Amino acid sequence: MKATNRIAVNTIIQYTRLVVSALISLISVRWILGALGDDDYGLYDVIAGVIGLLSFVSSSLSMTSTRFLSVSIGKNDLERTRKTFNACFWMHLLMAAALVLALEIVALFIFDGYLKIAPDRIPTAKWIYQFMLVSLFVSIADTPFVSMLIYHEKFVYVSLVSIVDALCKLGIAYIITVYSGDRLWLYGILMAGITLLNAVCYVVYCMIRYRHLM
Repeated sequence: MKATNRIAVNTIIQYTRLVVSALISLISVRWILGALGDDDYGLYDVIAGVIGLLSFVSSSLSMTSTRFLSVSIGKNDLERTRKTFNACFWMHLLMAAALVLALEIVALFIFDGYLKIAPDRIPTAKWIYQFMLVSLFVSIADTPFVSMLIYHEKFVYVSLVSIVDALCKLGIAYIITVYSGDRLWLYGILMAGITLLNAVCYVVYCMIRYRHLM
């Protein structure tokens, strides 16, 4: 495929993914808000905001990893590519562990009066915080694998994973509407599960298709 055609196809795929994901999100957010209510939905967003402050780390590391992997793969140096990937992997793993540790320390203070949370919801809020830390760790640790897919322009696969992610969130929105227990707790653990599922999809694909580069 010519470069211009490939760019056009990848652009169409990316925009299709964005449109489909946005349409599904419009439905799921409405269901989630109705199921959780204003208080629990706001509580989830507050906790997500604390961890979301570090979301830029993942995107920055992804661009850096993609650049170094692109250089090493472009030179057809298999040994250098393996070393680069392993270095990126361990760097991201250590970075993820350090951020989680730092946020665990922060948690000792933010739930002690810093965040305005109803006393009866603090235990659930702490669980949600832990679920989000799991998501943060996984999303940073799997960055080298995502970078590998981006370099090889596997946008169809990445887009499919993204659409499945949106559909799973729609399914979660329905599940919590019929659940009679603590919906916020269930929502938190299922959202963390989706992050793990996405990571498994990326890692397994790379291990099967590009194992020789790792």
